[in-house]
Amino acid sequence: MGFKTWSEEFIPLMPVDMLWSQAIAHSRKKWDGLLPASLKRHGIRPKSRAHIKAKGVIGDGDTCALCYKAYGFDYDDCDMCPIVKCFAAKQCDREGSPWDIYVHTRNYRPMRKLLAEVAILWSKWIKAGLEAD
Repeated sequence: MGFKTWSEEFIPLMPVDMLWSQAIAHSRKKWDGLLPASLKRHGIRPKSRAHIKAKGVIGDGDTCALCYKAYGFDYDDCDMCPIVKCFAAKQCDREGSPWDIYVHTRNYRPMRKLLAEVAILWSKWIKAGLEAD
């Protein structure tokens, strides 16, 4: 138990050829790792060293499946990302975005909510033929 088992569950390796829907699911799972029940299940107490480390890993773009799929961690262009396609005003690097809120306050709830909304909208777009997965 601890950070190792937590990271294995919530930051799994990203498949190179994942679909956008898989990248969205991967990102949602990553952010679910900050739920109190998720941390508790791995014996991570609030404000412990493992908790602080988990919070840092979550906010790191290098663990984001959407960033990885969109541009292989070349952070110059986010146009392919489903977050940007669904909600351009909430692009992660914009001031006031859910990710920006997390970076400055460690409040993960807006990011979890955004990813849930993206998952729903993306699924509808795929079914309607408006986007390719």
